Amino acid sequence: MMGATPSDDPATEDKRMPTTSDSRDFDAIVESLGRDPEELWPALEGLGRLEPEERRSIISELRRRAADPWAATLLRMISPSQEPTAGLVAEPPELQHEPRPAVAMSGVVSCYVSPVDGEGRGMVAVSARQNGSRSTAVFLCDVRRGIEDVRGEVEVESEHAGGLIASTRSTDDATGVADDPELALGLLAAGLELSGEKTPTRVRDWIDQTLGRDFPTARFPTHLFETAPAQASEADIALRSQDVLDACPAWFDESPLTLELAGELLLRHGDRPPDPTRDAGAYRYLFERRLLGRLELYRSMLLWMALLWTRSGEGELAHSAKLLAGQLMDEQFAVPSHPFVSALATRGLTRAQDSLIASGKARTPPDPR
Repeated sequence: MMGATPSDDPATEDKRMPTTSDSRDFDAIVESLGRDPEELWPALEGLGRLEPEERRSIISELRRRAADPWAATLLRMISPSQEPTAGLVAEPPELQHEPRPAVAMSGVVSCYVSPVDGEGRGMVAVSARQNGSRSTAVFLCDVRRGIEDVRGEVEVESEHAGGLIASTRSTDDATGVADDPELALGLLAAGLELSGEKTPTRVRDWIDQTLGRDFPTARFPTHLFETAPAQASEADIALRSQDVLDACPAWFDESPLTLELAGELLLRHGDRPPDPTRDAGAYRYLFERRLLGRLELYRSMLLWMALLWTRSGEGELAHSAKLLAGQLMDEQFAVPSHPFVSALATRGLTRAQDSLIASGKARTPPDPR
């Protein structure tokens, strides 16, 4: 936690949050916080005393100014609504609860955030100094269920401490984002918010050990995103879908239904690859019985990756992932012919066919003679 504490000293009154969202008030507050960061506490205290409607108005203005580092810091320090969410990266509702402080990042020595796999699982690793020792933990996160597991170690502080993060990065098949504490802690806070009371005891113990007992929960850190993407043509969406899937080789469906349909296509067409036009019936069946129920999962996976690509400078991939995630929220795009869904189905069916052929379990089409 930050070292400053709330104060009732009248001298700090002018540095608390304004009672209106007038831009001149915000300009003065931002300028004041830039000169004296410890005045974040009085600002938060002032925000907590406002009526809910006025507080929401101010929070909306802070979101609009999220590019300013102090506005972004205030947003991170506000506890979000405790309403349930469908996934780790669901869009946050209006913030209505009293503010609470966020954990300071000064103790974090190194960190790492991995991409998510085809089931929406990723790793967030953090190494931090705690009272002369080094605590390092690798948390397993799920975009639907939050933080599910952890492994960690405590070492004497030295230049070699924190090796667990290096070993995690070396065994990761894809490229993640290293040494971005704002990203790592934001995702951990969101994971705790989602897992809630179901958070395993060992996970809470390692959060306390590594980041302190006052580490807060929060919604997915959407303030780290770039501006919302514009619309695109169907041809552009198809290209962007393929680019995203090429960058995420672990994203494919390997359900028993996919394997069964792949076998049927092999029996019908031999070793010719699946085709969404020729095999429209199989694609629709797979969509209705399997992929439709996973669209929210894919949306969450896309937003996680959009955030990673934003922070790593992969602007076009980030733009593509955000655009696809936005479309998956819209019912008009929840169809088997959507380029992302179709490409995902083709990848799953193709891999399943390859597996059947390699294992000798593929059935061959009947001899036409």
